[in-house]
Amino acid sequence: MTDIKNVYQVAEEMGNSPAMVKKHYFQAVTKAEAGRFWSIKPD
Repeated sequence: MTDIKNVYQVAEEMGNSPAMVKKHYFQAVTKAEAGRFWSIKPD
């Protein structure tokens, strides 16, 4: 949600409802934290 601010778009891509995304996935993280997470790759 840090890059895509549209909860409806995220819900559509996930195949879920906006309410479910807000309830379970909408957590405040910084853009830097999200970047570190998504940069994790196997060796």
